[in-house]
Amino acid sequence: ERDNPCHTSYFYNKKKGQNILASNIGVTVKKGTNSSYFIAVNNLLDTAPISNASVSLFNYQQQQIQTKKTNEKGHVFINSNTNAYFAIVSHNGQKTYVKLNDGNTLSVSKFDVAGVRLQKGLKGFIYGERGVWRPGDDIYLSFMLHDKANPLPANHPVKIELIDPYGKVVEQLVKKKSVDKVYNFHMGTDSEAPTGNYTAKVTVGGVQFTKTIKIETIKPN
Repeated sequence: ERDNPCHTSYFYNKKKGQNILASNIGVTVKKGTNSSYFIAVNNLLDTAPISNASVSLFNYQQQQIQTKKTNEKGHVFINSNTNAYFAIVSHNGQKTYVKLNDGNTLSVSKFDVAGVRLQKGLKGFIYGERGVWRPGDDIYLSFMLHDKANPLPANHPVKIELIDPYGKVVEQLVKKKSVDKVYNFHMGTDSEAPTGNYTAKVTVGGVQFTKTIKIETIKPN
């Protein structure tokens, strides 16, 4: 009955093996949309960051992709053109292995963790001096540009378009000068302009940023 699991003889004289990994190294790995990996290494006993720890990424064929050391905060960024299958973190003779395949990632579908994705290395923010304008009012908009990942040349043109609710371009301006990467635009609508949600569209370096502009007829209480 040695092959019959319904009999007690099946459980006699059998040996089972399991690999046990004992390590004080705790590792958290986050993968970005731009093929980059953020690795945080901490001590599991006191949660202190571990600096100068060796972090190595390997592909599915167990070939090493890259190796870097953690900084004083226990963090390291690794940019990789290929997907890593697992990582090995070693420090003072201890090692920790972390699988990085998609099947082992934690599900975050119930949380808003998307953030803002960079468009060609550019980030932009449009804001105005208020939230609602009347037809005929002056509209002062500012555009804040952050191009640290992909610096643009000086005097690069920035175009803004004001589009009415029917998709018609009401006004268009182009600016080349800014103050600390902040561009100011003075726009407006006619006193007989239709009310509704207008769209301010900023184009810079082939990238577009939009903001809803509310033009409403406000009746005093």
